[in-house]
Amino acid sequence: MSTETLRVAQLHYPDVSEKSWIRAPWFIAGTILIVVATFGTALLSSTSSSYWFSQMCILLGTFIALWLLSDRPLINPVQAVVAIFYWWVGAAPVVIGGYYLFLGDASAALRIQEAGLDAQFIVALGLPLYAAIARVALQWLESSKLSATFLMPNSFSYTPLTLLAFWAIGTIATVLVIAFRTAGVEGITFVNYLGGTRTDVWWLGVLDAISDVIIFASVGAIAYLFAPKHSGSWWLKLVAILILVQGLATGITSGSRGPMILLFFYTLCAYVSYTKRIPWHLGLVLAIVFLFIVDPFVTTARQTAIMTSAQSTTDRTDIFLDTFLSGRFLQSDVRDVKVEQLFRGIYPLAGELTRKADWFDGYWKGETVEMGLQALIPRALAPDKPEMNVGNLMSRTIGTDLGLTDPSNYLNSIAVSLPFEFVGNYGWVAGLFTFLGIGFFWSLLTGFLLSPSRLSTHPLAPWLVGITLNLEQPFGHYLATFRDMVIPLAVAFALWILLRKHL
Repeated sequence: MSTETLRVAQLHYPDVSEKSWIRAPWFIAGTILIVVATFGTALLSSTSSSYWFSQMCILLGTFIALWLLSDRPLINPVQAVVAIFYWWVGAAPVVIGGYYLFLGDASAALRIQEAGLDAQFIVALGLPLYAAIARVALQWLESSKLSATFLMPNSFSYTPLTLLAFWAIGTIATVLVIAFRTAGVEGITFVNYLGGTRTDVWWLGVLDAISDVIIFASVGAIAYLFAPKHSGSWWLKLVAILILVQGLATGITSGSRGPMILLFFYTLCAYVSYTKRIPWHLGLVLAIVFLFIVDPFVTTARQTAIMTSAQSTTDRTDIFLDTFLSGRFLQSDVRDVKVEQLFRGIYPLAGELTRKADWFDGYWKGETVEMGLQALIPRALAPDKPEMNVGNLMSRTIGTDLGLTDPSNYLNSIAVSLPFEFVGNYGWVAGLFTFLGIGFFWSLLTGFLLSPSRLSTHPLAPWLVGITLNLEQPFGHYLATFRDMVIPLAVAFALWILLRKHL
């Protein structure tokens, strides 16, 4: 990284480690509020002493992990892993339990809070292990001065020319994929009503992967929403707003929650990174919108798609657009809200997998990991490989044991998160080592791509923070995330050369 780049980064965003955010009044007040909410909900629900102890452990473990990573500014992809696991396993029983208390159902509140308490001990031990090795890895990377200079902007964010190039390349690749499909080249086949795909023509899969560089343009433009006044023109802010609107439109016609929420998630991350403030009120508004509009919309539209056996792109688009325009999905009764969707249902599943495991043995005996690794083999090399759906296997096994799903349902999928998949295959020790592995690999990768000095303020930081959500996926699907990342990064490298190393 050039001296000028470092100078600009330090000018606009001084390293907050001089006055760590973990000692800031908002963090202290937030921690007190979380503790009061946690044990207040537990007290009102008459939970057991085991639950009180497990919550004390996970709160302590989360704090230690954040303290170990507090030498870096908020929010970066390494810290995000700690936040997401606390959200899934620590905050989930508190929020859901509080919701049922609000509805007057104390028995449901008790049941929900204690459903996954066993998993909290794994996370309580795992997060400090994750943070400790991540801190060491980042320090080594910083001292070795290794970073992806081909991704580093020469100033605050990417220049308008760079953003335009990313957008044009991604758009052209998308249009070509659609054109080949229209011409009858079915190299990417939709295998279910959810839009799951199978790639049969490798070069069409490469084109599809190239289209992902649009994300680089999107997060780069979003950065200008919070740029210093002298760092960006008003029209760049307008472009960022149009990108958010376009993402919403894409989500409506695709029936996927991802496109509807990811760009707003990127915006929240960028806001925190560049302003060093937590937008509690905006986060609450987005959560309400998700629960009352986005989630019921997707659920209603998918149910319609199932009943009509819709699989083609056109059929699915028509169904989701019609559902949105009809407005029949809108929730008006708070009792119909599925608060559990905010937490992906991981908490009770993780608890059940932990109970069914021991130190070195688990529920699936390695089956889901083996299936996931098979899924990584390109279909061009293994044309006869079966269509892998590890999430559905989890649904038909552990989900059925909990009474959440039907063993004959081959469409539904569930998420248990990467460490708990290893707990469910190889036992508790494997789950703890998974936290260590994630800490080492993830901190090295993100530190290299963003550089340790701009781990928070790099324009691609929100994109990598968003990828932490993929930790809910099965092992094979999670690894596929990084396989698919190679081509967009190669395109970025070629563009860096083409633009004479000036981004």
